[in-house]
Amino acid sequence: MDERAIIVIDEKLSGVLEAGEHTVWHIGKSFSHYINNMGDLNVSWTGVEAALRFQRPIAENCWQIFDCDDDSVTVVWHKYLPAQVIAAGESRAFWRPEQGNLQHCRILKNDFWLPEEAQAALFQQPNMGSRHLQKYRVKPHEKLIITVNGELARVLAEGEYVLHLPADGSVETVLCDAAENLAVTWQGITDVLRFQRELAQQYWLIIDSPIGSDTLVWHERYLRPQIVPSGQSRAFWLPEQGQIERCVLSQHDFELPDTVAAALLKQAQLDLPLRKYTVKTHEKMLLTVRDGLQRVYGEGEYLLRLPDDSVKVLFADSRQPEFGDFKQIQAWARQQPELVAQHFDFVQAQTDELVLYSVGGVLTGWVAPERSAYFWKQPAQVLSFKHIDLKNGLQIDAETVAQLKAAKFWQTDFADIVYVVEVPPQHQGLVYLDQVLQPVLNTGNYHYWQLARHVHAKVVDMRWQSCEISGQELLSEDKVSLRINAVCNYRVEDAPIWLAGHRRPDEYLYRELQFAIRAVVGSKSIDQLLSDKQGIDEELTAMMQGRQLGGIEIGSAGVKDIILPGEIRTILTRVVEAEKSAQANNIRRREETAATRSLLNTARVMEENPTALRLKELETLEKVTEKIDKISVYGGLDGVLKGLINIQPPQP
Repeated sequence: MDERAIIVIDEKLSGVLEAGEHTVWHIGKSFSHYINNMGDLNVSWTGVEAALRFQRPIAENCWQIFDCDDDSVTVVWHKYLPAQVIAAGESRAFWRPEQGNLQHCRILKNDFWLPEEAQAALFQQPNMGSRHLQKYRVKPHEKLIITVNGELARVLAEGEYVLHLPADGSVETVLCDAAENLAVTWQGITDVLRFQRELAQQYWLIIDSPIGSDTLVWHERYLRPQIVPSGQSRAFWLPEQGQIERCVLSQHDFELPDTVAAALLKQAQLDLPLRKYTVKTHEKMLLTVRDGLQRVYGEGEYLLRLPDDSVKVLFADSRQPEFGDFKQIQAWARQQPELVAQHFDFVQAQTDELVLYSVGGVLTGWVAPERSAYFWKQPAQVLSFKHIDLKNGLQIDAETVAQLKAAKFWQTDFADIVYVVEVPPQHQGLVYLDQVLQPVLNTGNYHYWQLARHVHAKVVDMRWQSCEISGQELLSEDKVSLRINAVCNYRVEDAPIWLAGHRRPDEYLYRELQFAIRAVVGSKSIDQLLSDKQGIDEELTAMMQGRQLGGIEIGSAGVKDIILPGEIRTILTRVVEAEKSAQANNIRRREETAATRSLLNTARVMEENPTALRLKELETLEKVTEKIDKISVYGGLDGVLKGLINIQPPQP
């Protein structure tokens, strides 16, 4: 390894010895030496500053010396020496390299820019020996902004640079990416546009927005559309391809020129206040400013500028032909009558008029009497209106009923205004309009408008019906407490009279039947009631038919059950038991007499006919032997038969 020795005699620089063996005479003087490795061209001896100051000729002979005045700095470098910055007013000594020469350049102490040749050479250095030297590699899409004491000094484009950064921090650098966004977002740009306008114009496109107008700025690839507000300025990087477009807009304009809108609609993203809207076939878009209607848009794509919350966009479904917010559109009609009339039809129903509207041939809604509504002039489907005069009655005609059924009105809001009366077979329907009876309805379905007048109906069953009374407590003529179950069969002959004559017809008939039963039962004793039920039924029927009930026909009436009190029921039970016991005794005695007579007749026959007697004996023997397990016979069967039963003939 190459080395050099610094010889010091009596604490003063004496010289430098190259690599090799040397003899130094220092008789009577102090001697010291310092070995310096030649891999480092910096002179690391501590006494070098004193030598440069007091032994300049000897030092110049030993080293290469660089001096800087108070206003400049020197940059020194070599492939064996990391780049060094010699500060203003300082001197530095370096070993002379064996190959080549030390390279250097001198600049003002506060200057950041080095000669281009020096920058190219310094950029190849692997390391910088000074923190005041900084490498920069600016890519094609990047920019390097350099400021000195807060003021713009230079903007560097693509390239490789080495800059001098003074120790006082007066020079600052900012690396910006100009590819993604051409808008200059550097924080110091505002002051530069204000105080260094001419210099800024060398590097950027500056757009000033006139007072009272806003400027829309965009680029098809590198700059999303943005607004430069009135009276303000913006700086933009110059694009590599194409140019930055601009359009001056009035502050009151919400729409953009067609050519501008067509170009901006192709942008993937838009920033506020620009908004892209897509209006579908069945939609309408309304633009309002401070709640006042300004524009109505149909199908298509639109680009609008919405500067603040006072500008709003509303969407409406034109498949619903009636505009829903009536109060809002009324206010718009007062403010912008021509605009509202251009897009809406005004429909008003008179006092006794109902207006129906259909969408695509399907009944959809209505406008009630003395009401108004606004309808889209160009709805999504064909819109038609039908005016119905309610002066001619509230019953709905067959054609309209068919339309209502086709629209399944019972599943829609029509169910609130359509009153349906269903009259089954053998029934009659009574319809009342504001409590006034209308003509009687026969079997069928009927529909009425339930709007300006009150409509209600009653359906009357014309078939035979029954009115029943259960558990009615009454007193018979002989003061016996009874409970009666009775029934009356009737049918309605004249429904209007029957319903008009009685507030609650069923209750009225029930009470009349109660009165009739009380009259009949109260005039009969308990024995009469129990013995002549048919007569009681006939009397009760005649009494009910004789009453002027009005509107109904009485078919029959009768008592179903007579329920006696407990003690009376016990007494009657005993009477019945006694009667039945006597009847049983009579029957028993008659049967016994008949049995005795039959036995006498049988005995007489046997007496007169021995064969019959013998057969009877055998029959008796058979019955006896059935109950005997074992029989022993002696003397033969004839002896047994003759000796077993020996009936002596009667003595004369």
